[in-house]
Amino acid sequence: MLDSGQQFFADIEVNQIPQAGIGFLRELAARSSHYSLLERRHNVTQMDVSQDTIELLIERELIENRHGQYSFQVELIRRWFANIQ
Repeated sequence: MLDSGQQFFADIEVNQIPQAGIGFLRELAARSSHYSLLERRHNVTQMDVSQDTIELLIERELIENRHGQYSFQVELIRRWFANIQ
């Protein structure tokens, strides 16, 4: 599915989100789980992403915020960002 949907995933990466958002999604995907607001506050230099970017990712329904923890809404999209170089 990742191979056959490559154009769909690449469009998300290239046309729908800013570079800072891509870095955040890669980091979140690598964790294979949730990323809490508290972790984000403590890792500002590592995860330098604005609240506007986070809100854009939520608006585009790539991630969600459940009780202060970010996670991907769709596992297949998480896998794409975990595997891109």
